[in-house]
Amino acid sequence: ADGCYVVPGLIDYHVHSFFGGTKGGMHPDFMLPVGITSIVDQGSAGYADFESYYRVIASNSFVRSKAFLAVSPTGLIIPGLAEEAYEPKYINETRIASLVKKYPDYIQGLKVKISNGYHDYDGYGGADALKRTVELADKLGNGLRVYVHVVNPPCSIDEIVDTLRPGDIFGHMYQGEADTILNEDGTIKESVKRARERGVIFDEANGRLNYDLEVCKKALEQGFLPDIISSDMSLLINKNYAGRYVRSFPYIMSKFLELGLSLEEIIRLTTEAPASYMGMTGQIGTLRPGAFADVAIFKLSDITHVQLDAHDRPLECHKLIVPQMTIHDGMIAYAAIDFDL
Repeated sequence: ADGCYVVPGLIDYHVHSFFGGTKGGMHPDFMLPVGITSIVDQGSAGYADFESYYRVIASNSFVRSKAFLAVSPTGLIIPGLAEEAYEPKYINETRIASLVKKYPDYIQGLKVKISNGYHDYDGYGGADALKRTVELADKLGNGLRVYVHVVNPPCSIDEIVDTLRPGDIFGHMYQGEADTILNEDGTIKESVKRARERGVIFDEANGRLNYDLEVCKKALEQGFLPDIISSDMSLLINKNYAGRYVRSFPYIMSKFLELGLSLEEIIRLTTEAPASYMGMTGQIGTLRPGAFADVAIFKLSDITHVQLDAHDRPLECHKLIVPQMTIHDGMIAYAAIDFDL
């Protein structure tokens, strides 16, 4: 590994991995070549199809995983269609409670979307759906977190962050539709600052439609960094994974080098930090003795490329993280063809 960086196996805290069960579900093991050894699936399955996801995908993949359970009955079958029903009347408390009790070590929390819709998507739930989800998580206990997808919200950001508890997660923190984490003058909202101070977690969760370059730049200028960098990766050919927006996890990580984060900080936000939120500190996200032997090796190459936000605003980047080898649990899972074994 001379001339390379050797880091813990990457952890992508926001992916959609219900391969075969959802339109964009990407099989977890497809992610090994880019250095990912652990993931968290963010609500691809709801209480009606979670057993299928767990038995068919999660239990039969090398990549380690945990998941958030969508409070929508069928999760993310086809984005933007009626199957994503997050209104409180569709939240089946009995079924959700049964699954949380059955899989306490696997289900990290509950996933809810609140949005008026954006681009070609229809709307999801509103503030009432978020409040109902938080109430249910409180009732079920066991440290259950709530992860909220926020894009083009139907209510204020103030109302959203004030509803969240310490340990809950605000997803797509740099989205730019309707109300954002910024005031009209570009400063960070006081409610957002208070939320972070009391322990609300902010996930970058890039995605294809959920990232606004200008919001991100203004937030970073004020020192409002993400608590997690994640990809929101799915298999939407020519739009997300294989297209110009997400491409791969290291591709998104490379963008933050251009935006001023240090490589050390980027690695921490994609290894150690998500490992702690998964309750796996010391097991993954580290190279310390006794941990699972998950290792990612990459080169940092001088490759100029342009990355786009949801509005096709370009950011010219000059460094690219290029995967060379992935080791999963002590076994070589991927090696670049020109990497010297």
